[in-house]
Amino acid sequence: MPYLDVFMSPFRRGRALVFAVCLAALALVALPTWAGEQIVAIDAQAEFGSMGSEREQAMLLAVIRESQAILPDRLDQTRKELLAEFMQARHEKYILSYSQLAGTNPQERMWQVQVNTKALTSLLKDLGVYYTIKDSLAYRLKLLSEDDRGRGRITELETLSGCTRDNVQFPELRVQSTSEGSWNGRLKSQDQTWTASQKNLDDLWVTLWSNFFSHPENILPFVQSLDIRIHGWSTISAISGFSKRIQSWTQMVDRVSLLQITGDSQGLHGRWQILTPKRDTLEERLDRYTQSRGLDWKLQEGESEAD
Repeated sequence: MPYLDVFMSPFRRGRALVFAVCLAALALVALPTWAGEQIVAIDAQAEFGSMGSEREQAMLLAVIRESQAILPDRLDQTRKELLAEFMQARHEKYILSYSQLAGTNPQERMWQVQVNTKALTSLLKDLGVYYTIKDSLAYRLKLLSEDDRGRGRITELETLSGCTRDNVQFPELRVQSTSEGSWNGRLKSQDQTWTASQKNLDDLWVTLWSNFFSHPENILPFVQSLDIRIHGWSTISAISGFSKRIQSWTQMVDRVSLLQITGDSQGLHGRWQILTPKRDTLEERLDRYTQSRGLDWKLQEGESEAD
């Protein structure tokens, strides 16, 4: 349970109780569905063939562009193409709405697409793409398959996820094909093991690695943990609003927890723990955000610890 640091006079006790109730309520607030808008142009003369219809290509392109807006850094061309291939059969589930726009150029059609940024962010983290954008993850692979079935696709999935085969003990991925054509897998970290069975390698891959990348101890090589305090809030709702806002800063914030609310004659003060892949960029963003609102923030050195 988050704690509150307030002076315990009778008045302060009452105020502390209010803070505690409000903090508990903040923890239960449902996260918003973040929508990213992308305007894409599709060649009206193009022959899409197996790549799908014009509408499907517009949605896929919007998803790839939104992915670039989410990730801490730019994907290289190879990984971008592999991401598009991976999303080919599943991109529609990340679309909130779409519409064709009126245009003046008969050679191309414009589409307005609203992408479910929150869900897409989760997928990019599940795949590991979010974390390995600059540094790869070394792992051990054991592939048990007749006639090397699946070996080529696994190589592509490794490139997409930023995983590099190496002579390490953990993580270790064991993949085995079945006589029915499906796949079984087991992924081991230093202290946990996950198993899964899927009809295809792509689904098996993301199912297993999503477990691995969801644990903070496994992503610490790719992020920094910061303990920050922001002073001078006027209301609890303002603190709540910031907690929601900062979670939408996907390029620089992996995850965030509101740890504490305190109060004194200067106003309300909040404390957050943040895992960030881009510390410098986050600190610059915090500077701009707080200065424009008359707030002060500081880093609580030596107290940061991943949950």
